[in-house]
Amino acid sequence: MGNVDTSKWVAQIKIDKAVAKIEYDHLIEQDKEKTFMDILPADFKKFARSVIKRRFLHLLDKAEKILSESGCYGEKVIDKKVLVRYIMLRNNDYFLAVLFVPKLDETRLIIEEYAKLKETGNLKKSFELACDEIEKEQANTIEKYREIDHILSSLDEYWNMYQSREKIKSGELDNGHDMESDGYPSMSRGAMCYLLTPVKGDYPKELETEFKLFNPRTKKDVTYKILGKKTEYKTPIYKCENQNGKVVFLFPLEEVEEAYDCLFTTNKEIFSGWWNRTLISKEYL
Repeated sequence: MGNVDTSKWVAQIKIDKAVAKIEYDHLIEQDKEKTFMDILPADFKKFARSVIKRRFLHLLDKAEKILSESGCYGEKVIDKKVLVRYIMLRNNDYFLAVLFVPKLDETRLIIEEYAKLKETGNLKKSFELACDEIEKEQANTIEKYREIDHILSSLDEYWNMYQSREKIKSGELDNGHDMESDGYPSMSRGAMCYLLTPVKGDYPKELETEFKLFNPRTKKDVTYKILGKKTEYKTPIYKCENQNGKVVFLFPLEEVEEAYDCLFTTNKEIFSGWWNRTLISKEYL
């Protein structure tokens, strides 16, 4: 095999970093008169009585304290405004995110210390032995790096929970990983709460062509054409299509309700609102 030409890749990274720096300067200027709460989305601020929001804000306080007291960032101020920008960008724009909170890499730290020893001529041991000694000497700094990585990962986890909740509310969540290869939802509790449409009342198990229901929100009867069915927990999931061509998966309300009740508190927030899709079996009226 010939040598791989990385010049285009390197050139693109340089462009991405330059663009990120321009955007960073713009955001810093834009945020001067703002608080960290001003930067957060309006929907997040309205997110009342929320364990996810409360936990995120608690971790934000904790992260600010840990990063500010770590001594790992020199003169750079890492406050809550900076942290909010970082978390909001972390999974979308790496080069811009690390301008707010630089990446701390313990491997790079060891390599840099090794290079210093090599330059001064103080390197008397093999690379492996030298790195082992450097790791011991830098143990306190490495421990700080790991603590910072942990708190930032925890903060990111709760931010992702909030985003998932918002996407489910707006119907935007990518459900690909919650769908089985046969085109039916998986029976994980979360998937049941956002991919199944609950049916209240008598739930027939032998339907073949259509499912007659009542929509309590529109106060109208609705008929769903049955496209197929799959048995789960001795009960069929009906794959159906409504008059507008929308495909839904019908399942008894009691089963969905039980799945929701078994979720952790934060997951209940993410998957809440499933009951607003409930349809009523005509036999129930």
